Amino acid sequence: MFTVTGAVHSRPQLARHLDYITRHGALQLEDQDGFALSGREATKELAEDWAGLAAADSLRRPDSPIGRTMVFSMPPGTDPKALGDAVRETANQLWRDRFEYAWVRHADTAHPHAHVVIRALGAQGARYAPDRADLRQTRESFSEALRDRGVAAEATSRASRGVTRKAEPIAIRKMREQYERGEGPMPRTLEAAYVEAADAAFDPGETTRPWELRIVQTQSNVRGLYLRQAEVLARSHDPGDQRQAEGLRTFVAAMPPPDTRRLEIARQLRELAEVLKERAKHHRALLR
Repeated sequence: MFTVTGAVHSRPQLARHLDYITRHGALQLEDQDGFALSGREATKELAEDWAGLAAADSLRRPDSPIGRTMVFSMPPGTDPKALGDAVRETANQLWRDRFEYAWVRHADTAHPHAHVVIRALGAQGARYAPDRADLRQTRESFSEALRDRGVAAEATSRASRGVTRKAEPIAIRKMREQYERGEGPMPRTLEAAYVEAADAAFDPGETTRPWELRIVQTQSNVRGLYLRQAEVLARSHDPGDQRQAEGLRTFVAAMPPPDTRRLEIARQLRELAEVLKERAKHHRALLR
């Protein structure tokens, strides 16, 4: 997986992000030249340097980001060193001659992953504002670098995998986890999601949103494409083609249902309402 997770717009925001991804200075950053940046003082200096360069940019708008943040991740069991080497090669190939960046590998979680921060203003005034083609190229380069190191990887979109929901942004996930542990307020985005989900769960006049209909249609098209290809392979006399046909059918059967966060929370609210209703019935029966 590769995803751009956000942008940083100020020196304090960048400093906090660098502090977070280095585990408060316990992990080393590596820059575009391969130099190690160790300790909290080094990350603070990097944030000040990038912020100073942004402030000196006369063409920069006040709301333009200083840097963009991203994550490269692989499933459990992936060799963390291979992942780190693949991230280094990908970044070196795509950005080293154009943008400053720093990255760090996390190998102590179930999913080995690496965080990369790219300075938004690059050489000759170029700005890092990736479009879909850029993201696709990054995924392909990362996958190729992994395969060169013996790690099976393919650059596929969420839609081609049957996945309809975007990954939760890291900052939002951290705030949600803090709230769930009772260590902070409910994030405003989550509060708004619950309000919308309540309408979907209990308002009889609530209708499916246009983008939810598009999600259902997109996955239906993807499923149909795979199943049609499976039919073609199944008609072949080649046992290998027939195995591929069966594999495609199994893959389609295992696809998650089309979903959004609003609909997922709506289901949870309905399930909770049913549980509370049954408890109320049981309580009334005991009082009789």
